[in-house]
Amino acid sequence: MIFSKQVYLWFLFTIHIIVGNDINKTFEQEINAKRFLNDVNNNSIEIVSKLISSDYLTNRKYIYEQVKLYYPWKNFTDPDVRRKLKLFSEIGILALSDEDYERYQKIISEVRKIEQTTVICNFRNKSKCDLHLQPDIEEKLKTSQNSDELLYLHKKWHESTDDKIIQLFKNYILLSNRAANLNNYTDFKKYSLRNFIEMGDVKNELISLWDKIKPLYEQLHAYVRRKLLKIYGDKIMSSTGPIPAYLLGDIRLENWSGLSKKIVPFPEVDNLNITKYMIEKKYTPDTIHNLAQEYFESMNISVNYNFWINNSMEQKEINQCPTNIFNFYDGNVRIMDCNGVSLNNFLLAHNLVTKAHYMVEYSKQPYVYQMPADPALEMAINDIIAMSASTLSNLKRIGLFEKDIINKKIRINKLFKLALEKVVNLPFFLVQELWRWKLFEGMTIEKSFAYLRNLRETFQGIVFPFELGSGPLGRKAFSDLSLVHNFLGYFLEFQIYDNLCKDEINLDECNLADNKDAGMILRKLMSSGSSKSLKETLAGSLNESKIKARSIIKFFKPLMNWLKQQNNINEEYIGWKNKLKTNNRSKRRKRSAVDYFSELDDEDDTFNAASKVLNKFQRSVPLNNEKELLKLSTRKRKNVRNGDVGEKLIKRFQTLKTVLMSRTVKDKGNQWKIMKMKLKMMENHLHILN
Repeated sequence: MIFSKQVYLWFLFTIHIIVGNDINKTFEQEINAKRFLNDVNNNSIEIVSKLISSDYLTNRKYIYEQVKLYYPWKNFTDPDVRRKLKLFSEIGILALSDEDYERYQKIISEVRKIEQTTVICNFRNKSKCDLHLQPDIEEKLKTSQNSDELLYLHKKWHESTDDKIIQLFKNYILLSNRAANLNNYTDFKKYSLRNFIEMGDVKNELISLWDKIKPLYEQLHAYVRRKLLKIYGDKIMSSTGPIPAYLLGDIRLENWSGLSKKIVPFPEVDNLNITKYMIEKKYTPDTIHNLAQEYFESMNISVNYNFWINNSMEQKEINQCPTNIFNFYDGNVRIMDCNGVSLNNFLLAHNLVTKAHYMVEYSKQPYVYQMPADPALEMAINDIIAMSASTLSNLKRIGLFEKDIINKKIRINKLFKLALEKVVNLPFFLVQELWRWKLFEGMTIEKSFAYLRNLRETFQGIVFPFELGSGPLGRKAFSDLSLVHNFLGYFLEFQIYDNLCKDEINLDECNLADNKDAGMILRKLMSSGSSKSLKETLAGSLNESKIKARSIIKFFKPLMNWLKQQNNINEEYIGWKNKLKTNNRSKRRKRSAVDYFSELDDEDDTFNAASKVLNKFQRSVPLNNEKELLKLSTRKRKNVRNGDVGEKLIKRFQTLKTVLMSRTVKDKGNQWKIMKMKLKMMENHLHILN
């Protein structure tokens, strides 16, 4: 099993008793603390083997109090000893009494049970009540184009689960805050943010990161809204407002990947069935795991692990064999995997091997440091290899394709699907955590739903057409970790990926296979374990300690450019008018040559396309309104880099001018004179802009 960080620490607490040291001795000096830590490290393997088969919760409260009493680590001068004992002293929910701890665990299992066992009736046959969340409801949310059915599924699910889950969540908040108090924090919000002190004002930092990604999200939102409007019509949604949440393909609203089949940009090339290719190549589960291990070896990262697999199990037995990792804390790792052959399982195997190697790397650290520097870093590293392994260049490398199949349409499709997951996830986790903070600070859950609706509309641009909807009350809302880790994990994923792919022109097609320099950086990130803070770990491996948004922007830049082009052509409203705020100003603005040139593709050289762009520009700024043109150009110049304008836009202007001038002499009547005037005006606009 994969033990939680808190369980690791309780192993360390109990080890002192098991190895026979007398905890009643007075350890007032730092040297005695060092001896204690050496005992922990030297006997860790023996202790783990004993504790796995014993009740590690026994007497934990007594041990915790004794350690706090006899190890005043805040007064110690050795930073290494201070850090180790600080990790000892933060035990999270394990500080609860036996009774409360059991209540807490029961809450988590009850939420899981509700999600797994709740059934609702069929939309078309109300007497047939056999729809489970997985796979029935989730599949219908992805495939149904009947808005009434989608609304019905959401309402019935919430009617069946909300009351039970809300009561459980109240108890979860109560117990989480109680655990925080026992760890000397006023509430669980403050406890969960203890490792983010270096960020200063955490909320402002998170929103600052989000603001940098928001333009991409707004373009994606506008495109998705238009596509859904075509499917479901304007009776249930507005072309300028937030999107009804029940149309987004996910009961928990975590991401929009369930929409990909309905609104993928180029469905005509969305037929790459990787799983089919794997089956045709006679892949087995062994093949998949061997490829995952070979991927690491190609980066000069060797990892020896064993995995147990039984792909002959029937589907009904799979739940009895959950994918798992066993860490024996001596560099010995075991993976249990009962999955078959598919692209998802191929990526899962890479994810599992990444986790296994992470454990092997930090096993060289003292026992107390044998965990990741931060859950956000662990999440990021685990996803990096899977993302790289899924590139078409890597799938070609392992023999699934015999030739390059990447083209602009396939690339946009892939980036679009990835954005529906990873970009959309960002405001979800931000909203969920901002909402949880209010509850930890004392807001009642009943009052919090108005606040939650406002957060959803403000950050996600989504609304519910009914008052029900616990929405975020899925399993992630019951996490014993801050969801800030999830939010930052996505930024770190792309930031580290960017650093590993330094020589790649197209970051989204970076394949790390055979990249030994990248392997060295990865090993450095993993091998320090928790001996350093996240900031120190990043600084030591990437030469930058601050989490930044630039790499996500860089990764999705081809998609961003394409979305802008499509939204400009269709004159889409960017953003959404907040229904909860009547004084919200419209974002529709007059547009400049920069906007209209972005609609003229470098490869688009037709007369009609060029004329369309020019006419749109003329309608925005009338020919005789030179004052407005100057005002518009001056404002736009502040937001556009001269290099981009001077090189890219002038090139596009020349393309436009060449196309229009190529018309035959007989076409050059009054219409041609007007077009020449427009060209002159646009040329002046570009000169002003530069």
